[in-house]
Parts: sequence; structure tokens; C-alpha cells
Amino acid sequence: MQESTSPPSRIADRFQQTGPSSAETWAKLRALAGQPGIINLGQGFPDFTAIPNAITHAKHALDQVTLNQYAPMGGAMRLKQVLSKYYGPTPPRHATATATNTTHYDPATEITVTTSGTEAVYCTMQALINPGDLVIVFEPSFPWYTPAIKLAGGIPLCIELQPPHFSLLHQDTLALLLSYFEADQKTPKVIVLNSPHNPTGHVMTDQELDLIEELCSKHNCMVVSDEVYERCIFVGNAMSSPRHRPNMTSNTITIGSASKLLCMTGWRVGWCVGPADVIRGIKVSSGYTTFAAPTPLQDACASVLEEACTTNDFTFGNVADQFSRNFNALKQVLESVIGLVVCECQGGYFLTADVSTTGMNDMEFVEHLINICQVAALPMRLFYTDPTVPRNLVRFAVCKKEETIAATVAAITTLWYSKK
Repeated sequence: MQESTSPPSRIADRFQQTGPSSAETWAKLRALAGQPGIINLGQGFPDFTAIPNAITHAKHALDQVTLNQYAPMGGAMRLKQVLSKYYGPTPPRHATATATNTTHYDPATEITVTTSGTEAVYCTMQALINPGDLVIVFEPSFPWYTPAIKLAGGIPLCIELQPPHFSLLHQDTLALLLSYFEADQKTPKVIVLNSPHNPTGHVMTDQELDLIEELCSKHNCMVVSDEVYERCIFVGNAMSSPRHRPNMTSNTITIGSASKLLCMTGWRVGWCVGPADVIRGIKVSSGYTTFAAPTPLQDACASVLEEACTTNDFTFGNVADQFSRNFNALKQVLESVIGLVVCECQGGYFLTADVSTTGMNDMEFVEHLINICQVAALPMRLFYTDPTVPRNLVRFAVCKKEETIAATVAAITTLWYSKK
């Protein structure tokens, strides 16, 4: 009797699952968080309008006939011009440059607009990585980095950051990082940085940037600097960008996004700035992916940024102060009522807490919190290469109305012990 054989898959190998999947966990969490009455601090999207003028500008753009057609590949010049002004002067972008003068990014050659920061990540990896290239990623991380690297044929080298500080200078983190740059072996082509960091909120220090600058200068390594949370710096903290380092400017691609800058996650307008040769590659990749971001929303983004540059007000609705207050209010109740250890955070959309004091792992805690307090968070296992491994860390979104956080505080205070 002839044995039956399964037909070959019709899906390309690169899109086949090559590791543990988080799909089942995500589906379970969506179902739990979607129940009536649940306060959803799982997903990182604001539940308010930070800049009402942005919507006004978008409505005006929709009334313009020409703005409802294709934008040029690489982005509308109006938006790129204001992005050049917004990012300000930086050291020369030419790898051989030695001049100390600073110049603005050239809107025509050093800035490209993408359909979201997520596409910016994907297209940057497509532009930079050849099959077999090594790319350093620090975990926990934005879950799209590693797949984008693999789809470009690259090999991610994942280095685990250690709580509660999540610093690159932690003994174990530093040792592993340096080991990838030892002599007599192939060294990484790209280092992915994310500051403020999703999910931990860590903002890179000058000492950490010193380390990255030294490695990149010595080994001709590129940096992809995801700075979408750049204006969400909490009170009393500051942020530096690798693009401002004279020895790194020519090797740094900076990613930004209206989703986070303007708290408009549905607008899907992002951008990359950096040296012209790499920007050209990203532009080509994006052109073959989506061709152009939504024209009216590009125009609305340009209007908001022009106003910010004119008034020199880059708070974009004062969300950094609001999220800082939210963080502190949530931190207080998580520590005092539940007894969690809240990790250090200098900015961004999120709060990370260690739940090991409860005797539960991340998924158990998240399910318990939903069932007892009707508050949804995310288990941190989703931000690691293997999402099936239990962790002790949980992420809460603080990018919400203060009333939402106040309702969360009240729910935890009132209900945590009610059904234990």
C-alpha cells in the first residue's frame, strides 16, 4: 500500500514559523482584555486626543483634492522639510568627513517617509542586511525587530537586559555584547537601539552611548536607533541620541513616528533620517512595500510639526508629564497594595513590574489581575525570542488619560484582596 505524503507547503520558507509562536498567547490575551468592563493597560495606545489641532489639520487636508492622491515615493517634501528643521543640525553624515561643522538633514536625500515606524524597521533591515549578516538586539524588545531581521536573511544575536535597570553596562549584558566583537570572528553589522525602550522605559545614558560609539567606530558597525518615544521623557530625565555623536552620525539611522510623537497610532506615518546612501536603500524598499504613506496624514503631520517649530514647543500635548504622573500613581499602588517591585523607568509609554513576590509568573499574574481587578496588562514573555518561557515581568501601559489610571488604582485598591 502506498504511503500518503503531505503536499509541500505553498508558503515561502521565510514566512514559515521557525521558532515558538506567541499567536496563541496573544489571542488569549485579546479575548480576556476585550471583555466588557476591563480596563485595558495591555496595548500601548492612548485613549485620548493629545493634539486636537492635528485632527483639524487632517480634516482640512482631506478637503484638498491633490492631497487625496499619491504622495511622492519617499514622502511629501513639505513633511521632509519640517522634519529636517525638527531634528536640527547634526555632525556630517559622510563616513570620511572630518569637519566639525554641523548641518541639517537634506530633505531630498537624507530623510524618507514610511507607512509607520513598523514599516521603517522592516525597510531599514531590508536595506542594510545581507543573508548571514549578524544583528544585535537587546531583549526584551519590540517584537517586530527579530522577524524583520530574519526576513532580510540576517541572524539576530539577542542579548538579555537585566532588571531592574536594563542597562547595557550590567556585567552579564556587557560581557556578552563584547564577546560578539572579539577578534578572529565575524562581527555584527548592525546594533538595534531603542531609547526610550519598549517595553522597559529605559533611556540610554551617555556612558552606554560611549560604549556603543567605541564599538561602532572600531568595527564599522551600523546603528538603527528607534526613537519613536523620544518626546516621552519623564520629569527629571534627559535623552541623548547616537546621531549627535560625531563618530556615529554617518553610521546611524534614526527612526521616528507620528504614532508616538503625536499620540496618533492609527495614522501610520513614520520616517527615517540618516546618511544618504542608506536612506536611498530604505526609500527603495518602502517604495516596493507601500509606495507612500497616506498623503493627507503626511500633510497633517507637517502642519503640527511646523507649529511646534514655530512656537518652539515640543511637548506635543504635554504627554510626557502626564505619563510621568501616571507612572508614579500606578507604581505606588502596585508596590503598596500588591507588593510588586516596579523597575526603573525614564520615559516611554510603559511601566514594567516584577511579579515574583506574588508567587505567580507573568501569565498567571496577568490572568489573575484581569479576573480579580478587571485590569489587563501584558506578560513580558511576549517580548523575548521564545514567548513560551515563563517570565517574572509584566508590562502596563501608562499612555492613558489620568482618569483611566485613577480607575485602575481604585480597582486594584478595592478588589485585589476581595477574592483571594
